[in-house]
Amino acid sequence: ATITKYTGNAASVTVPSKIDNYTVTQIASSAFKDNLSITSVVISDTITEIGSNAFSGCSALKSIKLPSKLKTLGSGFISGTLVSTLTIPAGLTYCNTAGSYGPLDGAENLTELILADGMEKIPDYLAWFSPYETTHLTSVSIPDSVTSIGSYSFANCTALGELTIPDSVTSIDRYAFFGCK
Repeated sequence: ATITKYTGNAASVTVPSKIDNYTVTQIASSAFKDNLSITSVVISDTITEIGSNAFSGCSALKSIKLPSKLKTLGSGFISGTLVSTLTIPAGLTYCNTAGSYGPLDGAENLTELILADGMEKIPDYLAWFSPYETTHLTSVSIPDSVTSIGSYSFANCTALGELTIPDSVTSIDRYAFFGCK
């Protein structure tokens, strides 16, 4: 099942694992978009895909817990939120740019990105920001399990001053740090 639209006004939201005996596996693009009530979200581990702009414009949203089995993340999914710290699950393999920028584009309050231990490749486009956006991402924690950094993974992360790349990394794809200072 797919969550296509949330119209509630709860401050704290848990995306369930089942609805009417159907296992929920996706959150559609723009499903929670522009909800002004939500301050925190916990997403059940059955969810493997979150669509583009899923939580975009949720201007009160401060925290979001992504599911451990997440495989696909859409562009601008937390654009225009107050989320300042985000942990990316180890199994994330695909970032959909939807013809635009990466999943974290527009997340102007995001300062800390934590990549879960066990991640082997940082997906292409993960933190690819528009060059016209203000970014405040200053800290990225890369675990020793990472061996490869994908294309445009951190492109235009202009506030990212220092980054420790573990010795385990043997491959850095093209434009991984394009536009960084």
